[in-house]
Amino acid sequence: MLIFSSVMIFFVSDIITLGKTDSASEVTYRRCFSGVWKCVGISQCPATSAKFHEVEDKQRALELFSMYACGIKDGVLQEDKMSLLPINECGEVSLDVRITNGKYAKPFQFPWMALLGYKDTKENIHYMCGGSLINDRYVLTAAHCEKPKTSERVTLKIVRLGEVDLDKQIDCDESKGLKRCAGPVIDIPIEKVISHQQYGALLKNDIALLRLKSRVQTFTDQIKPICLPFGVTITGNEEIVYEVAGWGKTDTWDNEGSRILQHVQIRSQTLDYCNDQYSKSKDVWPIDATQLCVGADMGKDSCYGDSGGPLMDWKPSNELNKTIVIQVGIVSFGTVFCADKYTPAVYTRVTAYLDWILANIEP
Repeated sequence: MLIFSSVMIFFVSDIITLGKTDSASEVTYRRCFSGVWKCVGISQCPATSAKFHEVEDKQRALELFSMYACGIKDGVLQEDKMSLLPINECGEVSLDVRITNGKYAKPFQFPWMALLGYKDTKENIHYMCGGSLINDRYVLTAAHCEKPKTSERVTLKIVRLGEVDLDKQIDCDESKGLKRCAGPVIDIPIEKVISHQQYGALLKNDIALLRLKSRVQTFTDQIKPICLPFGVTITGNEEIVYEVAGWGKTDTWDNEGSRILQHVQIRSQTLDYCNDQYSKSKDVWPIDATQLCVGADMGKDSCYGDSGGPLMDWKPSNELNKTIVIQVGIVSFGTVFCADKYTPAVYTRVTAYLDWILANIEP
């Protein structure tokens, strides 16, 4: 990490309606996610309905469910997979920890951040990539993190959750005269790596899921999942300031990454601009609609070791002093020299892979 310096879902009794109805019935049609879905009444989606009724604050429930949908695609109700995502527990953090001017993250600021641990031939653990917790059993990361390019022979083995400073056993934050400490980190073995089946050519489809061998038993302020961008429209031509976090290098010439989780806000770039900058790089060009370009801001960028980590956007919460964080991208690749003044880094666009994620997660 280099740092120098809608679709609204309306609930009426037991009916869920998206967009404009084509009749007086509860069934509506619209282009949902990456495919054509037939959206149905919530009465046909018992798991979704149950989750909605679990949230006591109904305004909060509407806010959470504005990112999700229940519908039929190819004759199959997608409800079961959607119910695996923690709709009412994802992405929420206190503004007290989210807003900071420092480059180092505070405890509880990015509770979904995951460190990927690789074992060498001597059984030593090396942390080389990042990821994000999306439910109690899965971490989202980049496909190239399955087998990172390194001089040592290593194998992806564990995921570490709840970490901020690798040199401290317990991470603490002191603010406004109060000291608050996180609990111990947890290391969970990886049961299965699911890389996108078409990853490879031109570094497209750089996305993977890690199924953990055991579940995260309880979500806390220290460890909780990030929200996925259901219902979010991204064209690639927006001018938005996103945020990225990771334990990557703080300088291109560093031998190792940062020992402390870092974060930086960086501005998006259009696909046209990105393609102009990468036009001579035939091994990755063209950059397409499954990718996002962010950066080209001298001194601010993701770097080696940040791979697989989340590119984040956020929206206000109706709860006082809270914000909801949504993952829109996954750190994929950039130039040889990080934080190039003209060339942005490239991220996998998560909105393009929501169907793939749903198809590959299991209870």
